[in-house]
Parts: sequence; structure tokens; C-alpha cells
Amino acid sequence: MAPFDQTEFLLEIRGDLKLLASMAKLFIATAEESLSEIEASIGDEKRFCRAIHQFRGSLGAVHAGVSYQLACEMENAGLANELDKLRDLFPALVAETHELVDALRPLAVWPPKMPDAHGTNQN
Repeated sequence: MAPFDQTEFLLEIRGDLKLLASMAKLFIATAEESLSEIEASIGDEKRFCRAIHQFRGSLGAVHAGVSYQLACEMENAGLANELDKLRDLFPALVAETHELVDALRPLAVWPPKMPDAHGTNQN
């Protein structure tokens, strides 16, 4: 499964490639800090729920599939105070988020690098 649904992402932002680049850049810039806050807050229900909820929103904004699902599972586990489940799910969230960041990185450039007739990037 792809780390995010590019078609849905583009539809939601009405094909605005400049906005796509901006959102991708913002997600990339904040992902590691968000993951660190989530990890550090496991065990502090209020802090954890705030951190995972905010990150889930960011994942939803870029139409992340698996990462978003994991964040939802973690949010539910946090609300149920299932600390073992949180600790089990966190490494998967990190791995999926890193894959998402790698997939978003080429889109975080404005103007976008467009392939020429030979398949090489212009700009």
C-alpha cells in the first residue's frame, strides 16, 4: 500500500501544486518532533492524547493510509490506557511515517521538478 493517496490529496486541494508542496514541506519539517512527543508522552494520558490527535490530523491532511490507521489505533489505545499496545504500535508508526516522509519529499519542492521528454528532471 502506498504511504499516502496522492489522487485524493490532489483532489482535496483542487490540484494546487504549490499548496501540495507547502503541506508536504510542513509535514516533513514537523514529523520527527511529533513522533518524539508521542513517544515521550506514553504514560501521560492527557499529553499523549493531545500529541497523537494532532499527529493524526496531520496524517489525515496528507491522506496517509497506514500511518493514519496506526495513529487512530494508538489514539484509541491511549484512551483505553493500554500502554503495552501503545509501545507495540509505536515502532510501526515510526517506520510508516518515515516511509511517508520519503514519499512526500519529492513533492515538497516548488516549483516542482518536471521530467523533460527524456525522463530527466528540468530546473
